[in-house]
Amino acid sequence: MNLKVFIRTFSKLEHTIANLSILQITLSCFSYITKVKPTWYSHPNYVKNQADVVLIPLDQSTLDNDNQRLFNQSIINFITTSNFPTNIKISSFATVIIVGYPLGFYDERNNLPVYRQGMIASSYPVHFNQHPYFLIDAYLHEGTSGSPVFSSPENLLTNDKGVFHSEFTYFLGIHSAEHIVDEEPLSLCVVWYPSVILEIIDGIALQ
Repeated sequence: MNLKVFIRTFSKLEHTIANLSILQITLSCFSYITKVKPTWYSHPNYVKNQADVVLIPLDQSTLDNDNQRLFNQSIINFITTSNFPTNIKISSFATVIIVGYPLGFYDERNNLPVYRQGMIASSYPVHFNQHPYFLIDAYLHEGTSGSPVFSSPENLLTNDKGVFHSEFTYFLGIHSAEHIVDEEPLSLCVVWYPSVILEIIDGIALQ
């Protein structure tokens, strides 16, 4: 099975917004060298916490030569741990921004995703029902699973120096699904905390 991934990027030679493009690469989701096995990495405690997040390496294990060349020739702005809300308190009821492609819809002319707004709907940063995620109240469609969720710049944040506004965008987690009760969608969506990503990376290092 292969997975098509679309990455917004720009050429190293023409580092301008006008030269933004969509890099389409195909990832191999299984390795067939010795025996069939997935190329992604899941959470080391998946059986316990059911974390619906995986990491897929972008290297020779998942990219063929052509796709690896395209990837290496592009400049991509990644989310890093500097975007994690470390030592920052974000209140419940805070506004969040979800970046994605609902039902595959996006700005095709400018190669840009769309932005949806929601609200933190559970106590943050508590693990909801002892799972490492929180809830947001948002009307989201298919195509937003895997979307990054950010804190809105309009939120009031708190640290050891007091309350403040920040134009810095904090990465709050990864959206994966909507809760459904008795076949009724609740518009309450699951967002896995960024710590899940670091725990998967730590699990890879121990293998």
